[in-house]
Amino acid sequence: MRQVLGGFAVGLSLALLVTRALSRGLVGVTPSDPATYAGVALVMGLAGFPGCAIPARQAIRVDPLAAPRHE
Repeated sequence: MRQVLGGFAVGLSLALLVTRALSRGLVGVTPSDPATYAGVALVMGLAGFPGCAIPARQAIRVDPLAAPRHE
């Protein structure tokens, strides 16, 4: 989840810069609309959480002594 949070930070910073430059093309949304940013962050978080949780859950089930022998 650290990577997801890091992506949020970088993405938010870049989004604020890019929306200022592209503000003429935005229709009905201000460049710093908090509802839009919150909605995007929620959707990305809902996509990122299972992407992190499912592999972690599978890794927890592996026996640490059997894993090196398997490879």
